[in-house]
Amino acid sequence: MTDLPQLQHPRFTRMYVRISAESELRGTAEHRDHALVGRAGR
Repeated sequence: MTDLPQLQHPRFTRMYVRISAESELRGTAEHRDHALVGRAGR
């Protein structure tokens, strides 16, 4: 099992926010929407 506190690094969090925002603009949302058509859940 992974150690959760090691995954909660503030630098990673700040970088992930920037990277994911750019990724969304480049089409990730469209790919995700296509992959999840007909799916439901939490």
